[in-house]
Amino acid sequence: MRASEKEDNTVPSEEGLSPPGLHTPLQRVKGRKRIMSEQKTNRKKVIFFDLNGTLIKRKKSAAQAFREALAPYLDRWDSDDKPSLINKACKIYSHAIRQFKKKSAAEVDEKIRKAAIKRAIANLPLSRDDAVISSIDRELQLIMSDKQRFDRNHLLVLKKLKKHYKLALITNGSESVIRHKVKRYRLSPLISDQAIFVSSKLGKGKGKPDPAIFRHALSRMKVKPEEAVMVGDSWKQDIEGAVRCGIDAVWVNPSEEFAPVQESRAHVIVIRDISELEDIY
Repeated sequence: MRASEKEDNTVPSEEGLSPPGLHTPLQRVKGRKRIMSEQKTNRKKVIFFDLNGTLIKRKKSAAQAFREALAPYLDRWDSDDKPSLINKACKIYSHAIRQFKKKSAAEVDEKIRKAAIKRAIANLPLSRDDAVISSIDRELQLIMSDKQRFDRNHLLVLKKLKKHYKLALITNGSESVIRHKVKRYRLSPLISDQAIFVSSKLGKGKGKPDPAIFRHALSRMKVKPEEAVMVGDSWKQDIEGAVRCGIDAVWVNPSEEFAPVQESRAHVIVIRDISELEDIY
């Protein structure tokens, strides 16, 4: 939607208001009919997706994972103080892990995790011997290993989109890890190997939001910016990066955060869930 049009669905800046005279073409899904007609005119050919956080749900926090790991050990404990003490234990564990990461670039190993667990359960009715702590740590690692989950409904949406568009990935991370996830979550039939564009392949500093990875993907998919759209959950990495290259974007924003206001010819649509793409394309 252009700034000159009467209807204004702009999303306010972080202060809640857009600066006078400055409008962003960022639209909420309530303007869906207008959006659909504009995009049919644009004749999109490719839909680029971010992977982590967009197609695959964000990982659980250390506190959330620790709470789940404790649950089997505290099921039979009945106390009025139980909720507050568990909350405190989760905060202690999360704080210990966070502080270690701030001070060291090293991986959080078993020794660090066990020390954090021992400190966290000090006020809980649990033994702090090595057997109990090791058991909790194993449970914690099982939970964290499944920290990224794929919504099977996303597959149905992608299958429908695949009938009309080429699907591709533009994502940061290790190429081997990304390709493993594509296979693990059965995305391979929908997104070909040649349509996976990972930052590590381009070199340091070339990942999102750097325009280089978006331009590389456009070139390899043989489309112009106006023939593509980028779908992602990160305003800075996915949306800003795409918009800078003139690519329309769909911001997956379940918490309805405010978006920074910026000038651009590209359109940005806001949705809360991937399933809403069916109503747009």
